[in-house]
Amino acid sequence: MAAGFFRGEPTGDPVGIPSDPKCWSESVKRSVAYMIASEPGADNTYRDKAYLCWRCKQPDLFTAADQKHDYEVRKVRLEQSHSLCRECFRVRVGLEREVLKCRRRWITERPALLRDPEFLRRWLVVLEELPRYCGVGDGANVVMLERLVAGESLA
Repeated sequence: MAAGFFRGEPTGDPVGIPSDPKCWSESVKRSVAYMIASEPGADNTYRDKAYLCWRCKQPDLFTAADQKHDYEVRKVRLEQSHSLCRECFRVRVGLEREVLKCRRRWITERPALLRDPEFLRRWLVVLEELPRYCGVGDGANVVMLERLVAGESLA
């Protein structure tokens, strides 16, 4: 698993991990959530949150440690929560990396890749699979690749 993802283990501790709102992103610091968190006596604690994976429906935890890392280090918005379990998220990250690799190859090697049906089919499969893991779809390239795999010319 890539460094930086899912660092925390479930604490099982109802006390949780203290948050540091000063470390939140600048956009979050302009939010109502920040104003509430800045009030004296506010409960600024991350606690493990149970959820079901959007894709495989298996239970997982958004650990307090993961929340602290996401909100204070990665600077994601407070509304953002996990929707995929660790395994499905790992698969999604792999698919996203493969899509990026294919796009980079396409930019630099397009004439040769137009005659590489194995590359075209693989890129198409990855693009079709990504939305099944909450990834962003790319309809234009899917249509283009479907045509190329079917032997149609782009001309």
